[in-house]
Amino acid sequence: MAAVTDALVASPEVDAALRSGRAVVALETSVLAQGLPRPHSLQALRDMTTAVRQRGAEPAWVWIDGGAIRVG
Repeated sequence: MAAVTDALVASPEVDAALRSGRAVVALETSVLAQGLPRPHSLQALRDMTTAVRQRGAEPAWVWIDGGAIRVG
């Protein structure tokens, strides 16, 4: 059985934010991948990321890749 840490992979930016006590905002990716057509999905991603960073938090997009939960 895999450890939880093996199944959850955070980007260096999210990891650094968590270690320093900065706010991290989880952002779900299915609305981008399945809900909005291009190029609207890419613009929404940029707008959401910018809005989170402008308020001093680290955006943390969440998705599944290779059986691991990716956050970053």
